[in-house]
Amino acid sequence: MPLYYGMSINVLYGLIACLVGIGARFSPAGVECAAYQTYRAEFLAYNIISLVLLLCFSHFHHVLIFRVMGAEWCH
Repeated sequence: MPLYYGMSINVLYGLIACLVGIGARFSPAGVECAAYQTYRAEFLAYNIISLVLLLCFSHFHHVLIFRVMGAEWCH
C-alpha cells in the first residue's frame, strides 16, 4: 500500500500536464497556430479531452465506490 500511495503523485503530474496542454492550445499563439495547422490542433484538443475523461472516469471511480459502499464491503 505505501507504494500505491507513493505512486499517486502521478495524478498530480497528469493534472499539471493537462493544464499546460490546455493553456498551450487556447493561448493566443495556440489559436494562431491552429489556424495554419488544423489537424494538429484537433489532435491536441482530442488528446486533452481523452486525458480529462481518463482522469474523471478511470482513476477516481474506486474512491467513489469505497465512499458509497464503505470499507467493510471490500472484505
